[in-house]
Amino acid sequence: MANNKKIDIITLHRVGNYGSVLQAYALQEVFEKKGNKVEIIDYYPRRLTILGMLKGLKNKSKKLKESLIWRTICRILILPSYILRKYTFIKFLKKYLKLTPKTYKVDDELYRNVPEADLYCTGSDQVWNVEWNEKIEKPFFLDFVPEKKVRFAYAASFGRKELEDWEKEETTNMLKKYRDISMREISGVNILRELGLDGINVLDPTLLLNKEEWMKIASKKYKNKNYILMYN
Repeated sequence: MANNKKIDIITLHRVGNYGSVLQAYALQEVFEKKGNKVEIIDYYPRRLTILGMLKGLKNKSKKLKESLIWRTICRILILPSYILRKYTFIKFLKKYLKLTPKTYKVDDELYRNVPEADLYCTGSDQVWNVEWNEKIEKPFFLDFVPEKKVRFAYAASFGRKELEDWEKEETTNMLKKYRDISMREISGVNILRELGLDGINVLDPTLLLNKEEWMKIASKKYKNKNYILMYN
């Protein structure tokens, strides 16, 4: 890992779940410990907004896709939890993540206003999962980065054991531009090999910080109390 560089990370930090925000925070901290300046590119596609998630409910089941009545009922019931979740995680993002000054809502904004950095990193999580992203989401492949800049990936994931035939060529062409690729799962390394690319398996960034480092941001709410934690 280079030292004293400006590294910009693109990852799924806006999903609104613990895994997503903590992996983004952890990778940011690991790079900074190496003496680098780090920013997380605040890519916030509309499908991850509350309105986008409500619209996307129709893709969650056949029943919801076919029935406007069921979709409407489901949206009314789930809206309060979406609002609470967004509020909770936005507070964390603002407090702990070093986001770019600009929030990018669509792909084209990244191409027209590329954030400046020495190195660009595709971070962890299922950034290359076309089922979750609902398409080949080019920003997560750093397609907007100028040709001469260094691209690399740390603990990226396809979220699947194999790719669909239709996505292989485009995925390969974009990943060929990366200097180094590491994957969160062995299955991801196998996919790279099938595409004729090299990659290694590494730890999720959340496992790179020790207990003391995590305790810096841990809640004191249940300190010295007995409790059971269920992460569902």
